[in-house]
Amino acid sequence: MNTTVLDRPAIRGRGSVAGRMHSTPSRHWGRREEDRQFATMRNAYARTGGLLHADAMTRLMRRHHERPLPMLARWIISREVVSMSYGGQTLIPLFQFEMPSVTPHPNLLPVLQELRPAFDEWELATWFASESEWLGGHAPVDVFATCLPCVLEAARADRFIAKG
Repeated sequence: MNTTVLDRPAIRGRGSVAGRMHSTPSRHWGRREEDRQFATMRNAYARTGGLLHADAMTRLMRRHHERPLPMLARWIISREVVSMSYGGQTLIPLFQFEMPSVTPHPNLLPVLQELRPAFDEWELATWFASESEWLGGHAPVDVFATCLPCVLEAARADRFIAKG
């Protein structure tokens, strides 16, 4: 399995994740800022299983699903899972899947329903990987499995801050 390792965010300061979050990488940012944010995400996601390229994810899913590519594509398009594009590749954080069935964790959907109206794909991936004051300085990805109600409340608070 080819996973990518992520690190703990270097984001500091007061306020919510939404208050510190940058928008989707663009040509206006420059490569350096995009690379910095990706390194933060890569390190954070490494603590909870890492990242897989979409093709590696479909190979993993093939063991348990008859048509993994259309299934993964549907999850990504409908934003039922967290994904991001970086370096021309679609990357999928593994924290959000139940193993060995390789299906989205059922508790992920309520969190995504809170955040999807306010955040695009890159911002969602950044949100899960960034330290949050709502979570005592932990990243949502680090406490997702142990304190889902805490992550859900943090998502509600950050959506409210982002959207008003």
